[in-house]
Order: sequence, then C-alpha cells, then structure tokens
Amino acid sequence: MLILTRKPGEYIAIGTELRVWVVEIEGRQARIGIDAPLKIPVHRGEVAERLGLAKPPDRPWAMSTHPLELHDRLMSLSRAIGRILAEHADQIDFPAEAVALKRRVDAFLGRK
Repeated sequence: MLILTRKPGEYIAIGTELRVWVVEIEGRQARIGIDAPLKIPVHRGEVAERLGLAKPPDRPWAMSTHPLELHDRLMSLSRAIGRILAEHADQIDFPAEAVALKRRVDAFLGRK
C-alpha cells in the first residue's frame, strides 16, 4: 500500500484518468473528491463490499490514537531516525531539518 500525505486542494493522480482530491480535513475526517471517467465505478468501501466488488481488508491500517501506542511508534521513529543519522553521517551532509526533527521527537519523549 502506498501512503501519501496531501493537503486540502492537492490531489493524487492514478494513471492518466483518475485524480483523488483532498477537499477538506476536519478533525479525523477528510472529504475526498474523485475525478474518474463514468466507465470506472467509484464506491465507498462498505458499499463496494456490500455489492461484492471488494472484500474487506485483512487488517485495518488506520493508526490507533491510544497514547501508549503513539508513544511506542514515536520511540520507534526516533530510534530509526537516530540509526539513519548515525549510519550515514559520514557519507551525507544531512539537512538541519532531519537533525531538528530527531531532537523534537526526543524532546517530546522526554529524552536527551
């Protein structure tokens, strides 16, 4: 699965005929607009499943907002950023943003 980040007013192109637009984001919900030719059916997931056009996903991919799980994910992210910086520091002049990001994550987690 490809996961992309988009802001309202931005879109994702799929081939030459499909565009998925982020119309609005409010809280944990996003309003999505889809430009597709009439020959391509477009349905919400639950409708496509009910019509037999799609099967439910094996594993929901939505991220939990439980504080402990978020903390664990941030810890993992911080360690990964640290490993990347340590492994490649002598090869690449990392942008200050990468170092600042790791510092912010570490500060959020209460680490030095």
